Amino acid sequence: MSSSAAASKVQHRIYLGLWIDWSRGQVNGATLTLTRENGSFLTAATALFIGFVSSCFWRILRLVIHRLYSTQSPRDALHHQRQVLLRNSITAPSAFWSFVDLGWTWRRDVLRVLPVVVVALLSISAFVIASVFSSQLSSGIGNAVLLDGDGCGLVRARPELLGIELPFQIALYHNAANYAQQCYSAEQPSVFDCITYVKYRLPWTTNNQAPCPFPSSICRSNTSNQLLDTGLLDSHDHLGINSPPESRIKFRFTAHCAPITTDGYTARFEHPAGTYIGYMYGPAMQLNGSVASNVTVQGQSQEVAFEQRRRGLSPVDGDLILSVYTARRQNGRVLRGISDFTPIPALDVPDADTNVVFLFANGISYVNKTQDAWYRGIIQGLPLGELPGEEQPVWWPAETLSPMACIHRYQFCNATGHDCGPLSSWRDAIHGATYHFNATPQLNYSSVPPSQGEMPARYAAFLKGYAYTPLDFANIITSLKSNALLSRRSLYGGLMFRIPDNQWQLDMNYWWSTMLACIQSVFVLRASGPTDPRAKEIMDGPVNPTEREICHNQASMRFLHVNAKILSSDYTSFSVLGLCLTYTIGLLIILVSYTLAPILSLLERKRMKYTYLEWVSNETLQLQRAAYQGIGSGSWEGLTDSVPRTSRGEKLADLPLHYTRAGGDDDEDDDAEDKVGVRDARPEDSQDSSSLGSGAGRVVEEVCAGEEASALRTTEDCEPVDEDDGMGNENHRLAS
Repeated sequence: MSSSAAASKVQHRIYLGLWIDWSRGQVNGATLTLTRENGSFLTAATALFIGFVSSCFWRILRLVIHRLYSTQSPRDALHHQRQVLLRNSITAPSAFWSFVDLGWTWRRDVLRVLPVVVVALLSISAFVIASVFSSQLSSGIGNAVLLDGDGCGLVRARPELLGIELPFQIALYHNAANYAQQCYSAEQPSVFDCITYVKYRLPWTTNNQAPCPFPSSICRSNTSNQLLDTGLLDSHDHLGINSPPESRIKFRFTAHCAPITTDGYTARFEHPAGTYIGYMYGPAMQLNGSVASNVTVQGQSQEVAFEQRRRGLSPVDGDLILSVYTARRQNGRVLRGISDFTPIPALDVPDADTNVVFLFANGISYVNKTQDAWYRGIIQGLPLGELPGEEQPVWWPAETLSPMACIHRYQFCNATGHDCGPLSSWRDAIHGATYHFNATPQLNYSSVPPSQGEMPARYAAFLKGYAYTPLDFANIITSLKSNALLSRRSLYGGLMFRIPDNQWQLDMNYWWSTMLACIQSVFVLRASGPTDPRAKEIMDGPVNPTEREICHNQASMRFLHVNAKILSSDYTSFSVLGLCLTYTIGLLIILVSYTLAPILSLLERKRMKYTYLEWVSNETLQLQRAAYQGIGSGSWEGLTDSVPRTSRGEKLADLPLHYTRAGGDDDEDDDAEDKVGVRDARPEDSQDSSSLGSGAGRVVEEVCAGEEASALRTTEDCEPVDEDDGMGNENHRLAS
């Protein structure tokens, strides 16, 4: 396939609703997934909600501060202006600017205003921070989403559908190879779609100075071989199989490769077409397990190849050719029927599966002498060019077929990572780990009896998915053919331009990263199902009750297929805990803000406590009522209600016009009286000066004198009380 899997988006069916992301635990991991549009709406609604909560929080603060400052003792204008602003400020920002203005006007007494300014500023800052952190309700948990699992299933081999399965498998490997090139080739890939999986790439360690994995005599080097090791990977953390810690599976696999020598492992065969060289690394086997040939593989001798080059009979546009032979083992024995050859003793590693990869140069020439241990372009060839002095020297490969041998080992562990099976061949690793998953050694991952329990079923389900990945380099090389070689990027017109001396290690890394990318894609594929309708013919759903439960029971969010996670920017996931805390605390603040004042009023109304009366009298409509009463306009009632009222239809005087005229027409005595009314009340001004210092005091007098409040009053509420003002004078006030 020419299109890149990493560059083109695959649309998966995503589970929308509540689920648990076990990466963050059962409580913190409660997650709500919505479409991007609905997620944007919820984000905006949450931001608006926090803004509304901030105004309600200020309602509580202003009530508390107002009551703290409330006193029946005579106070100056600044005190009463501060109380009025507190009573009527709606939000912290409006209060902040009002009190800044008040402090500027009374600059010499700014310290009396500063506490309210600081509290307002702290309230503003707190909710600005809360608004910023509200975005973390979604962005803080990343783009993890859950596949819905409706299409869950696995590819099952059927001979009659081989024409569908093989193209599907080859396309899978090509997509994995493209993903590996784009997302595994750099430490921080820039390609956007590298974030499709929960990990953009699986981790591993590389040892480029590894010893020979076989007896040292067969390797070309004992110190420059390559060992790749994933270490223990976690089915949840690395593959996105969403499950609680105790239900996870840890796994590991390694590849250890070395170019091997041909000295002593070849034989010459005469053929009518010329001399052929047979490579003796073990007899090749047929599918039925019988021996097909005493040689592993054979090819034309170098003499024939060189003569063809001299005579110009080699392909002008030659290409590299790869062939691979595999030996799979169980209990140390080569499994016939699924192995391609039986390794010779020098390549016989009983606890590993073995690949031997042959590189056929197929007529290509190297522009530069190549010291790579596998490519080995070290034979001086015929120069290129037709004119003297313009010849370009070239080099030919030292071997017709250059072999490289690899061993592959696997290991499976339970959730602890401490109870592990052996690091060995695929089948021995599977059966060696069954004890750690409470399964019998005869566990068959193609069909697990439900009686074996949940963990054996999980283990078997995991192996089913893993088994469809390329277990070693053989499937990768067979599917990609010469595209499996990164050196082809330096090949043009039958000429191989400069390649590094460790090119074989770069090729091996590419096969390895393609394997890892394929493992990532297979576990997503099994949960979502294929996007190609034809591929659905080779997919089988659950085959037993345990698998059906794993696939479709979404209630407990503990199961394998349904809980396959990927990353997607087309959806938005929210922290349910964060949403619950935000809305619960917010609703509590709203509830308190709208009930605290009425409850306090209900408790204090009967006794006409001064804090209650001042709170009522400082309200905007009550201040307006007092202003009209001050000019004798209107017969008012409801002096302690939130909305005072007059008789129905009663006309009121023009309040702004009255005070404007009063300021210009009054005589000097009236002016003097007005000034007394607005300057700071002093004890020497009048024996009853306390009544001028507080609007609440006037309300007390009116309420105590009025008939409408007679049922609310007690004798003690309206009795005069003498109070020392702290200056040696006694002020006459009403009992609160």
